[in-house]
Amino acid sequence: KYSTYAASTSQADLKASRYHSEYGVFSMGSVSTWAGMVHGGLDVCAYWLSLSGDHWEGQGGYGKAKSVADAIHAAGLKQNEYFIMCATGSDDIAYPNVTPQIDEMKKMSEFVYTSDLSKGNFYYLVAQGKTHWWGYVRHYVYDILPSFFHEGN
Repeated sequence: KYSTYAASTSQADLKASRYHSEYGVFSMGSVSTWAGMVHGGLDVCAYWLSLSGDHWEGQGGYGKAKSVADAIHAAGLKQNEYFIMCATGSDDIAYPNVTPQIDEMKKMSEFVYTSDLSKGNFYYLVAQGKTHWWGYVRHYVYDILPSFFHEGN
């Protein structure tokens, strides 16, 4: 049996259980990961997983990164209150779109880049030679998911 850890579906209870929530999707669905962060999801979800997809709001890498940073500020979160892990393949069609956004996020103080989420809140895994194929998702999730759900508890 699965649990959301929320006492009810009220906004207050969902917010109280946010460290037990993760949202992550692959490819075009990954666009919804970024949109979820930017459009109110940060208050009910602490862990975000973007697989082979970039943010579609904002122009260029900087504009996309700034849109996410602005949402974090609007939510009033500290660096240790949200965690973003991203992955794609080096030969994935998404790579040239995702990477400029990630590179700009690395420059911003809102994102502390490290694979150890006890020391930061943001990481980008690039699988060498992998393409845009759903079969690689299980490898990304296998590598990333053990990092989730330890912080903020």
